[in-house]
Amino acid sequence: AGRFIPSMKHAREDLEQLGNQASSCRLIMEAYIPDTPFHITNGIFNRTIAPCEAQDVKFKMHDLIWLDRPEESAFARYTRLEQLGETERLELHSLLAITSEEDRWEYLFNRVVMNGGEGIILKQVNGSYQAGKRNSSLMKMKQELTLDLEIIDCYTSIGAKGIEATNLTLIRQNGVEITVVVPK
Repeated sequence: AGRFIPSMKHAREDLEQLGNQASSCRLIMEAYIPDTPFHITNGIFNRTIAPCEAQDVKFKMHDLIWLDRPEESAFARYTRLEQLGETERLELHSLLAITSEEDRWEYLFNRVVMNGGEGIILKQVNGSYQAGKRNSSLMKMKQELTLDLEIIDCYTSIGAKGIEATNLTLIRQNGVEITVVVPK
């Protein structure tokens, strides 16, 4: 989203291996904290007061886009990412397959979901990158999830942009609480 994440300030050390070329590229990656659920991780990442730094954070690198080569194919970009190498915090996200067979996509998606993943991202091998938006060369296959939850609280709030929203506090059968904000 192009915004600074306060808890990631210390991660610059890991990215310095790009040297003075770092200003001419965009590294597309996801941040996570091992063995920490997303809703907790998200809260840690967005902290602005002490303790602010997410020390256990790791990054899964997905793509490396050089701004002077926007037409470079997804496969060529992934090859460059492999050449970049890994560190204790930077991991290369695995490339599952290069295929145009839809049956293979379905197989890979099911395998990822069976192993606890949310889904897969499909890119055209020769697809170019367009900053800030998805295009026809990128597709996400994500699991649809239906849960039975009990509403334990409901209230109205006004968001940062002045938009009124309904907030639901829900509880799963295992006792984990979830808050959902539904803009009006």
